[in-house]
Amino acid sequence: MKVVSVVFLALISVQSVAKTVEDVRIDGLVQMPSARAFDVIGFDKSESYDSGKVYQAISALFNTGYFSDIDVYEDNNVLVFDVEERPSIGNLTIEGNESH
Repeated sequence: MKVVSVVFLALISVQSVAKTVEDVRIDGLVQMPSARAFDVIGFDKSESYDSGKVYQAISALFNTGYFSDIDVYEDNNVLVFDVEERPSIGNLTIEGNESH
C-alpha cells in the first residue's frame, strides 16, 4: 500500500467525523469487473464514510488477490479508489517456434 493511502487514512481519522461524498469511483480496473469491485468495497454514492470504512474497503480489495496497490483520495467530493491490478500472466516463454 502506498503512502498516499496511509496519509488519507491519517487525515480523515484526525477529523473523526464521518464525511459524505457525492459519488465513488474506481480507477485502474482491467480484469475485475467494476460491478464486482463496487460490491467488494461496499460504498454507495451519497453514503457517509470514515477511516474505518475506507480501511475495510482497502482490505477487502487486497483480499481478492487482484491488486498490488490501492490509493484512496477524495477529489471534488468524489471518493476515488485508484487501483493497480496484478498481471494475469507474469511471464510467457515460447519454445520450439524457430524460423529456419
